[in-house]
Amino acid sequence: MALYGIYTIKKPNYSRLDTFIMLFTIISLVGSLSLLISDSFSFNSIEQLIKVNFLSYMYFFLRRMIVTKQDLHGVLQAFVYSSLVVVISFGYELIFQPINVQISRGLERYQGNYSDVLNYALYMCCSLLIICYAYLSRENLKNQSNNLYILLSGTVFAFMILFNIHHTASYVVIGTILILFLVYNFKKNAVIGLGFVAILGGVIYFLGSETVDEKLMPLIETDIEVYEGERDNEMLLHGRVGRWTRFLDYFFEKNIAVQFLGLPLTFEDSYMYTGKGVHNDFVRTLLSVGYSGLFMYLLILINIIIRIIKHNASIQFLGLGVIASLILYSISTTPLLYPPLMYVLLPIVCILTLPKNIMDKNKTVKYKLLILGKLPPPYMGPSIAFQILINSELKNNFILDYLDVTANQNLNTLGKWSVKKIATNFSIYSRLIKKLAKVQPDIVLIPISQTTLGFFKDSIFIILCYIYRRRVIIQLRGSGFKTWVQNSGWLNRFFVSQVLKIPKGVIVLGNNLKYLFTDYFPESAIYIVPNGGNYVVPAREYSTTKDVKLIYLANLQPSKGIEDVINAMVHLKKSGTEQFSLTIIGEWRENTTKEKCLNTIEQFKLPVTIYNSGVSKNKFDYLSTSDIFLFTPREPEGHPWVIVEAMAAGLPVISTNQGAIVESVIDEENGYIVPVKSPEEIAKKIKILIENPDLRIKMGKLSRQMYLSKFTENQMVENYTRAFTTVIENN
Repeated sequence: MALYGIYTIKKPNYSRLDTFIMLFTIISLVGSLSLLISDSFSFNSIEQLIKVNFLSYMYFFLRRMIVTKQDLHGVLQAFVYSSLVVVISFGYELIFQPINVQISRGLERYQGNYSDVLNYALYMCCSLLIICYAYLSRENLKNQSNNLYILLSGTVFAFMILFNIHHTASYVVIGTILILFLVYNFKKNAVIGLGFVAILGGVIYFLGSETVDEKLMPLIETDIEVYEGERDNEMLLHGRVGRWTRFLDYFFEKNIAVQFLGLPLTFEDSYMYTGKGVHNDFVRTLLSVGYSGLFMYLLILINIIIRIIKHNASIQFLGLGVIASLILYSISTTPLLYPPLMYVLLPIVCILTLPKNIMDKNKTVKYKLLILGKLPPPYMGPSIAFQILINSELKNNFILDYLDVTANQNLNTLGKWSVKKIATNFSIYSRLIKKLAKVQPDIVLIPISQTTLGFFKDSIFIILCYIYRRRVIIQLRGSGFKTWVQNSGWLNRFFVSQVLKIPKGVIVLGNNLKYLFTDYFPESAIYIVPNGGNYVVPAREYSTTKDVKLIYLANLQPSKGIEDVINAMVHLKKSGTEQFSLTIIGEWRENTTKEKCLNTIEQFKLPVTIYNSGVSKNKFDYLSTSDIFLFTPREPEGHPWVIVEAMAAGLPVISTNQGAIVESVIDEENGYIVPVKSPEEIAKKIKILIENPDLRIKMGKLSRQMYLSKFTENQMVENYTRAFTTVIENN
């Protein structure tokens, strides 16, 4: 699986450390292949080929997968969770009965279901190291009591395991980790450090000298006898020095070529190179890969230590802790062949191999983001959103690229197909393929349509990204998707369900639009990103007179409620209200609607002025001199930009319950929500605001406050960044 990942995942930029590890891997593979040939492809030789080179396979696989500190934290967290199995196993042995016991130097070692007590030791040491790192990495001290409780619990439990597995090297390793922790913790918080020392000292005092005599002294009695001259030097470390001597004597008898590349080149004593029973990883490495391999291994360790020193305190502690554990264990055992330590060591080395700026404080990896969308003209919600997005601060958070997929230059060609548009779309698909191949984005944002032809066209974008193995997040800028799907035939529903298995998430414009995609995505993969913009609005002076200026700003078509707004003016005038005027800004979509509205205006002598979208004045010049904003769509909407603009200008808003409008316009707080196709209700609400200037001003100010807190461009960029980053790092 690791080899498959190495083959399929994009290769990172390699460093000097990668080169050293690559050379070590090549030397190790030469020895493993020699062993494979000499033992005629036996099961043992294949097993050794996999086991001895496991370290290299996993390193180069993780090197592609771990690209941020968050990736490292994910692996470390998973390791701590996996250690719960070890905790339960040990707890059972301690409370009920031992599962497996080994007698060593007159002491009983609890071994659980493991074949070697070192597995208990490695899980214990690595978990304690991670807990200490988590404590040192805290950004603030708000929950320091909880953090300290977890730290102390982990430390006490580590000592409980130590005193029941009786492993000398683990005593040294645990002691080293705790000393390193105290050193680095004093730098950050001396008070907590002193408290930890006091508590730890109390635990040691409580255990007493009898415990030390019973648990520790039997482990070092042989070494004491050697120092006192009662035993030969070869009996040091419980006789392990004698083993090293015998293995080394055998190695030095070989010719210089074998000594240079390792014992497997002898084609005899095939498994001697693994150093079975040698209990020293440096000696085992020498036997396995010779002088060349041991030299590369030492270069790797030195390079890692140099890289550790260049980082911040918490990474220094984590790196030095795991390397110290590796070196100390290597003196009397063979930790490189034990997976638990490798599961912690390798991700840390991968992080250290990254360029330093990635690990610097306040600096993060910039992922590659490709956004598809339509640039204006025509000026519509989606095209305005796309233009704002590609010019936003999002480019500071990502390496941003975009693809303009506009096939319509005006509103009249929307939804209509032609040979020219088909050719244009094929050209767009071709440009997308080039982008995917050249840019290789980490994530692609694809807006989707809620019509059959539009969705089919967008589905090709999604499928192309799937072919090029790019993560996809889709976005709906409307609220009619579910209705369209439900009213479609079974074939279309099936097609939609299959296409929507590809994206890793979906963005909607409001919380009450999440239901549109609950059939296709888990709730955690549905992200809320309302529209937002950083608008420069002229200073406003709220008017307390009853001569009120109304404004409607949208495309002039029945679905946007233009007829209802004009008919509301008729009801307002008939009710005896004369002190108002209405400004309309927008483009007519149909001549029939235009004639009907203009006739009504002329017939009832309504105080209405109509401008097209290309008026010379800025739209905010009109908004800032108006008193009430009207937008009453009849059909589904997403989160209309015009409402965000009106709120930015500090206007009370009268609208309908379509899409996410009710998440911006709170009925009777910063405006009113009226039923669809209800000119009478629109007129009633306008009259209330005309007759109550204080209420009108209060609602307008609340609109402005809501805009600043929820609907600025900065808020929108934060929401997009959170969605994109979550999809990338969770997939």
